[in-house]
Amino acid sequence: MSIDRHRKFQRGRRSTPSSPALIPVSSASLSSGIPPPLTVRRRSSSRGGRYRRRRSSSSVRSIHFEPISSSSASLVVDENALDSDLNFVKATLDNTLPADYFKEDLLSVAKSLGISKWRKLKSSKDTLARIHLVRLSGALTNCIYKVSYKNYYPLLLRIYGANVDELIDRENELRTLARLSSQNIGPKLLGCFTNGRFEEFLNNSITLTKDQIRDGKVSRMIARRMKQLHYGVPLSPDEVSQGPQVWTTITKWVKVVDRIMNDAKDPSIQKQFLIVDWPTFKELIFKYHDWLYERYGGESNVDSSIKFCHNDTQYGNLLFYNKYDRLPMEEDEGEGEESEMDVTAESDIPPIGGFTPIDSDLVTKTAAMSITSSSSATLPLVVDLNFEHDKSLVVIDFEYSGPNVPAYDITNHFCEWMYDYHDVNYSYRTNEAKYPSREERVNFLNSYVNFVPGSATPHGYFNATTRSSSVVNLREIDLPPRVVRLFNETILWRASSAILWALWGIINKGTIEDAPLKKTSTYTETGPKGETYNITVESHDSSPEPNSSDEDMLDQNTDDKFDHIKYVLGKAGVVIGDLIQFGLVKSSDVDDDMRSKVKYLDGEFLHQ
Repeated sequence: MSIDRHRKFQRGRRSTPSSPALIPVSSASLSSGIPPPLTVRRRSSSRGGRYRRRRSSSSVRSIHFEPISSSSASLVVDENALDSDLNFVKATLDNTLPADYFKEDLLSVAKSLGISKWRKLKSSKDTLARIHLVRLSGALTNCIYKVSYKNYYPLLLRIYGANVDELIDRENELRTLARLSSQNIGPKLLGCFTNGRFEEFLNNSITLTKDQIRDGKVSRMIARRMKQLHYGVPLSPDEVSQGPQVWTTITKWVKVVDRIMNDAKDPSIQKQFLIVDWPTFKELIFKYHDWLYERYGGESNVDSSIKFCHNDTQYGNLLFYNKYDRLPMEEDEGEGEESEMDVTAESDIPPIGGFTPIDSDLVTKTAAMSITSSSSATLPLVVDLNFEHDKSLVVIDFEYSGPNVPAYDITNHFCEWMYDYHDVNYSYRTNEAKYPSREERVNFLNSYVNFVPGSATPHGYFNATTRSSSVVNLREIDLPPRVVRLFNETILWRASSAILWALWGIINKGTIEDAPLKKTSTYTETGPKGETYNITVESHDSSPEPNSSDEDMLDQNTDDKFDHIKYVLGKAGVVIGDLIQFGLVKSSDVDDDMRSKVKYLDGEFLHQ
């Protein structure tokens, strides 16, 4: 069976260095015969919706799954570095179908992929009734579900969004997942299909909130885990030579936005979400790029600092998870179809190792201090004396990961402090008042700079005497030079993060007009008796209208109502504000009625 390689993209919303390795599912379970055909039904024409299919055959079709074998259907994602194969079947799941049909289809895909335990289930009415789907909030383009059956270990089902073909390289994403598995990073990838994949669901994990990432102790943990990722995943010379991924991506996306702007050439419309017109904004992008690289003395100096980065460490991608509580996915010998596993209810999750994330005493101490431009101002540098709980902090969703300078990954994280993606009314809002203070940024950066990956305790750069942490007040001029340098670099790279996500917002929206951009794709599939189906998929939006008949599964949430254009306006405000501070554009170049949209984040550099 041939393998289609997909190029799509997702900005998860909004896995981990401590997570188990990505273990490909063995193909042996399917080698003995052809799995049953998957019946996919077209939605009733009586339901309005955004996702329509035109078929040259009847309204009911069967997709034939060929047996997976290492010789024909297994995708070798990185033959030079890893011998693992990834399970793949050519099938498309349509989550706009009525719930029972959708459950039947996803079960057929799971069985065809040979997912342990799930592959033994029969597609009976009783089985389908016991399959429970919950759509997880926080993903703005992908649809993500928790799939449960009785007490089986749950699955995470990810269905790729539409309008993203131009944005993400799925082939490269699978290579990344394979690479991470070699470093024991990431949840198990259980199998892929045409428009999505099944992953291990990290049961009993707790997603961080917008407030928890601001806690000083948690922030230092995030810094250490981020550095462990940066220095723990090696890059090839070819990857380094291509430069920071943020700029290769921006260059590619600018061309996509050019096409979208052909339908919105009126400068007055463009200024409503970019503050300046698109030609001016585009010119500023590359003017800023050249200015940024000059600060480093050229491309070679930029490339020399490139590391493997996550590039999307917003709070929804950060979890507390105890890997020792995880349950095995493997089947026991002689286990029957209806056997069950003991799964702890999420409401009964105990505190992880007794760890309490909020250290109010240290937060109070840090908040009470203030840095000014005066070099005599003092700043508390807090040092944790052990990193016992660091492995409980997990980062997930690596769709955007790749080579970048660490300062970019860090400044992108700082910018995510400004957002509340679960705000029912203002999930798009860029709240500059929530941008981390100097104290908060130095708290993060000092932990990052002084952490040695693999260590369990700090390496004695302070004479600490307290049990859990040490606080030392330093003047700005006495800050460690590496902290000062990295602090200043995060300011330099901040606009690049804002540019990238502004372009993402435009492309993900698909159009500037009221009607979303229509994207059409056609593919051919063969039925069980050899008949050919020519299928045309027309999609209008990355969030298909949910099926209102299912209970919790497809409830509307803030993800479906995300205002991409207002999100773009906030990001553009950060870009213009930074470029004004850098002297690359004048405030007078902005129209009077748009100047209030410019966002001036702290752009003052530290000095020594």
